Amino acid sequence: MAGIGTYAVGSIAAGLLFLGSALAADSVAVDYDVSLGGTRVMKANYSAQFDDQTYTANLSAKTVGVSKVFSKIKLNLSASGRFTKSGLLPVQYGYFRKKNDKTKERNLQFNGDGSLKTEGAGYEQPILVAVKKSIMDPLSMLLKISRSNKPCSGKHRSFDGRDVFDISLTTVSADNGRLNCKLVYQPVAGGDVDDGETEPVTYNLTLAPTNTAQSYVTISVSGSSKGVPFSVDARSVSVNGAALSF
Repeated sequence: MAGIGTYAVGSIAAGLLFLGSALAADSVAVDYDVSLGGTRVMKANYSAQFDDQTYTANLSAKTVGVSKVFSKIKLNLSASGRFTKSGLLPVQYGYFRKKNDKTKERNLQFNGDGSLKTEGAGYEQPILVAVKKSIMDPLSMLLKISRSNKPCSGKHRSFDGRDVFDISLTTVSADNGRLNCKLVYQPVAGGDVDDGETEPVTYNLTLAPTNTAQSYVTISVSGSSKGVPFSVDARSVSVNGAALSF
């Protein structure tokens, strides 16, 4: 089974792993440690602010410790959108990644109906075919999932400006409100597929309820990246400024 590629580790294995929301709250903040092969290699912070009509979400991450000797990486993701009676509609998504002295930046814009603006964007035909009208950026997709009555269920398609991919979720078990889930990342079109990474990648995902009904936050993700054990673990969680015990 192929591992998630370089960009996906930054945009997907980071972006998609930081799922958090509180349905009726104004803000959520989570600090994470990212480990590879048992060694802490990155620290990350996820935050989201929202009201009844709009939302913003941000994710930042950077390498720490001895990993900086080999590669210095900074990652920033951002998304904004609005809530509707039928769900949520993304408005914009930004991706910025700096590795040593090289930077990469991508920005997505969405139409009023939530569909992706593709005119003049230069997307190749496989991406245009794979992009559905209801496509979402990774952060908006994860916010939508976390607001669901059944967050660990269903199949969701997302696009980060480079890769179109599907996320499939199933519940494995429940324990004292926590949900242990299976998460499968499946490349559909874009850079990963062009690089030959077409096999699904499976992760173990653990969600904990917040103090707001129908709301969950990711406290643990584990799996492997190209055969190397990979994990993301929450260090602290706050909802509206109050610490959440998990």
